[in-house]
Amino acid sequence: GAVMGEVNGWERANWFANEGQEREYHYSWKRQNWFENSAAEHKAVRENVGMYDMSSFGKLRVEGPDAEALLNRVCGANMSVPAGKIVYTQFLNSTGGIEADVTVTRLTETVYLVVTPAATRLADETHLRRHAEGYQVVITDVTASEGVLAIMEAIYSLCNVMDKKCVVEGVEDELQFELTQKMGMHYFQGYHISKPLMPIDVVDFWENDLLNYTTEWQKDTA
Repeated sequence: GAVMGEVNGWERANWFANEGQEREYHYSWKRQNWFENSAAEHKAVRENVGMYDMSSFGKLRVEGPDAEALLNRVCGANMSVPAGKIVYTQFLNSTGGIEADVTVTRLTETVYLVVTPAATRLADETHLRRHAEGYQVVITDVTASEGVLAIMEAIYSLCNVMDKKCVVEGVEDELQFELTQKMGMHYFQGYHISKPLMPIDVVDFWENDLLNYTTEWQKDTA
């Protein structure tokens, strides 16, 4: 059964105990007692299909004649998309830094739904409202009124079957890049990689651009 936890006021399952297994945490400097349970979940979704209850994620409804213009100002991606289109993007600040990591769905010509992590919902809503001055929009937090069930499957296998290119998000270091490349991913993106890159470009980035950036940052903060 589920071993429950809490995030930002939402109760949700942290991991699932096997039959006969104690539904408690036993903390250790080594692998935690729930490691194998989590690994089994990961393997199941990676190779087959899984369903996630993501109702705790923040959901902000942005609507009005200027909804598209506001989101195009705040988001890094292009929000001028057809109704029904889902766009993964970030809220950016004036220097191009990332303020929020969100998924935006255009519901109609004048209505969008912004989905944010549960822990940052208030911060993301506040950032959006700070930039809404002068725009004809209404921003409504609908988190508690709408549930979310996500169906996850082995996307990279599906992409290969459909002859589509697959982008992996969240590549933060060389080890993650090597592992996801072995899985057959085509493009890679992460905290340091702001746009999808091909493998050869990722290698060049790790060896040159990231090193130069880190060196300059160290000089600026010395």
